[in-house]
Amino acid sequence: MGAIFSKKEPIGVKPRDPERVLAASQHVEPIRKNLIELGSKIQGQVLLPSASGNDDGDSGSVLAEEEAYHKQRERPFYMNDCNYPSAIVLVESPQDIAEAVQLMSSLEDKHKYPLCIAGGCHSHYCMVEKSIVLDMEKLNMVTVDKDAKTITMQGGAKIGMAHAALKGTGFGFMTGTNGDTGVSGLTLVGGAGWLGGQAGYACDTVLSAKVVTATGEIVTVTDTNEYKDLLRALRGGGGNFGVVTEWTFQLFDVTNAFGGGVVHFAPTMARLKLVLDNAAKVLEDIPDEGGAVLALPGGAPVFVTFGTMIGSIDQIVNAKSYTDIPFLANLSNLGAFFRMSNDLGRKDYINEIAPMLEPFQQRTYAFSVAAMVYSFDDAIRDTLIHFARVDLPGKNSKPVILVQSLHGKMRRNDGSKSSMRHRKAKVWIIIEGAYEPNATEEEIQNIKDWMMRAKKRIIELGGEDGPHNFCDTDGRRIKFFTDEQRTFLQDTKKKYDPTNCFTLNQNIREHTE
Repeated sequence: MGAIFSKKEPIGVKPRDPERVLAASQHVEPIRKNLIELGSKIQGQVLLPSASGNDDGDSGSVLAEEEAYHKQRERPFYMNDCNYPSAIVLVESPQDIAEAVQLMSSLEDKHKYPLCIAGGCHSHYCMVEKSIVLDMEKLNMVTVDKDAKTITMQGGAKIGMAHAALKGTGFGFMTGTNGDTGVSGLTLVGGAGWLGGQAGYACDTVLSAKVVTATGEIVTVTDTNEYKDLLRALRGGGGNFGVVTEWTFQLFDVTNAFGGGVVHFAPTMARLKLVLDNAAKVLEDIPDEGGAVLALPGGAPVFVTFGTMIGSIDQIVNAKSYTDIPFLANLSNLGAFFRMSNDLGRKDYINEIAPMLEPFQQRTYAFSVAAMVYSFDDAIRDTLIHFARVDLPGKNSKPVILVQSLHGKMRRNDGSKSSMRHRKAKVWIIIEGAYEPNATEEEIQNIKDWMMRAKKRIIELGGEDGPHNFCDTDGRRIKFFTDEQRTFLQDTKKKYDPTNCFTLNQNIREHTE
């Protein structure tokens, strides 16, 4: 599959921009003393941009504090999101977060300095300019309780850290497909992954959480205590209500698992249509134990499928080959001219299946938008083919369209304990456009325009705005809440954050806004 998603030598973050450093420093200057005082109170550090905007001082050496600021702001997965926040509070404890929240809430002009929460740094709202970042990178402890079948992790932990802790246990937890993704950000917006059919979304498997509220209070939320409304809001309601410093999730048996990818050679439009139509038929009957991601690399003569079957049902336990499992057998044979590669087979879930997509999700420069689709019909499929083969963004771009199956408990869950609407969506379509570091502004704009044309057409055909966690035109405006959910979230917001301390991530908006 390496021939389809071309790999090059790792690329780096663009050279630092003294003008943007200076702008960040000037913006924070009125509260610089407040932040320095905060730094003296907490276990962690307050990292500030250089007051001169110049990295290299008179001697030409890089000051340690300045270098630490840049090290943190350069964390985002998409390197074009390595912005210049006005300050970074590198916290080391929930109490550090509470101190920072109390300080920022007390400022008269606090909305001039919105709080930005950085967990795994996959989101383009993790290092926002003219914001004060609460960076939880050091809050990353993970604990597994095999007897209780739970995993507890701090707010800065990434998926890969959790999987490392689960090695050899026979358990997995419901989460996304890229080990570099932060668990908190993914869970706050739902979280789809390989175990979704049998587990629901990631947010559905949350048993409890610890949260720093807008007043700086640290509370534990469960479905049975006085904060059950806050827990419901956190399950898919976004970063509106507080800073989650710890999650506890349910674990699932993954001792029996099959999975892998198949590259289907479909160079003509007609053949691609046949293959995609057949894939849609396979997804109609996907079992709860199954998982599927389809990929249409822009301009490439191929169609790629990733499939899984995980669980202790007889069909999986007794299978000698993936061909003994109808879902995987059908997904591997879609009518392409031939299969360029096929590595479907029995595999270890943690070591082989969970990181299956990571080789094709490397850190780079890119944008992404997404939509939830309730009917994966002919018109939607023809649209995907059009934007994968005909209407492309042009030079210095690496576009791809991904389709993730949403099925089983992700669709059957009634949503009464969460804040997600798109329970009945059948697929999640993600439109990504990576680009070379030397791409011109015109080429970058071409990528953005291509993504938005594709998304606009999908929405015209009945899809819904379903922003991807780490990038969209405006990640604050998630427009898929029902009237009941919107009212509930607005009421919960007023209850726990009446002065709108967590305004940067606010996504409770009316459809008309």
